[in-house]
Amino acid sequence: MNDSFHDRALTRALITCCVLALLGTALAYFRHTPAIALSFLLGAVVAIVNLRWLEYSVSQIMDVFDATGAQARTTAETEQHGQPSPASANPLDPDADPPVAPEPRLVKQRPRTWPKMVLRYVFLGAIAYAILKGRFVSIGPFLAGLFLPILALVLEGAYEAYHSFKA
Repeated sequence: MNDSFHDRALTRALITCCVLALLGTALAYFRHTPAIALSFLLGAVVAIVNLRWLEYSVSQIMDVFDATGAQARTTAETEQHGQPSPASANPLDPDADPPVAPEPRLVKQRPRTWPKMVLRYVFLGAIAYAILKGRFVSIGPFLAGLFLPILALVLEGAYEAYHSFKA
């Protein structure tokens, strides 16, 4: 198995989640009422948006860790190889090379992920409040739709296990 197989795992899980949402909505529509189907679909949409939002937040946090880790490794390697810093050069030595200004590092700015993560929970809380106060959405099908990504990720894990034993 190569790394691209594992890199596509979340994409496969999201596609599985969307397919399960459509199949579950169709099943609820034909076996029950349109209101139940709409409740299930609304729960699935909220779950998919939440999963994408979580993916984005985690990738932003990991970008910061990668950037700061690379910056720390560069600094440690420079100090380990014994290269003197410009501040430690002897200013009275006429044969010494002039100090060189450090090159600017191309490090991404630290993202503001915490407001987005808080907003995510405010979004989920507002939807939960609307469901509990209003009677236009059935809570059971909505919760079933909310748990759809868990089923999709379990199916993805089973697929990866099958694929690893097959290879």
